[in-house]
Amino acid sequence: MHKSHDDKKPQSSGPDLASQLKSAQETILRAQADYQNLLRRTQEDRIKTAKLANLEIVLSLLEPLDNLELAAKQIKDPGLDMVVIQFNNLLSQFGVEKIKAEGEKFDVNTMEVVENLDQSKPDIELVVKQVRKSGYLLNGQVIRHAKVVVS
Repeated sequence: MHKSHDDKKPQSSGPDLASQLKSAQETILRAQADYQNLLRRTQEDRIKTAKLANLEIVLSLLEPLDNLELAAKQIKDPGLDMVVIQFNNLLSQFGVEKIKAEGEKFDVNTMEVVENLDQSKPDIELVVKQVRKSGYLLNGQVIRHAKVVVS
């Protein structure tokens, strides 16, 4: 059995092979970049989901904390004070911090005026005289504005 010349595959020329190789390499690089972008987006989505879950939990805990702090002001009990401190310490471990407001200049980004004792002053001169409801940050972002009395 003899093979005829028709059975041979034609060989590609050198420049044609080089361009095919370059095209294949570019395709591989694009695929690798797409894969890296997918990994990054997936990681970002996981972080966002975790933060959202934390936000919902934290928001649900703020009302009971408000009530505990109010009770601690009314009832002078060292045990109750300890629970409030533990509660605040626990929240701070998860990136929650109370907005410092009393005695500070009014900040529209972190505070909400519920009463203005001096209507004649412009907003930039207002100072917080009392905090009616504490405001909180979660990882540096406002999750609840402080409700304040200003003058």
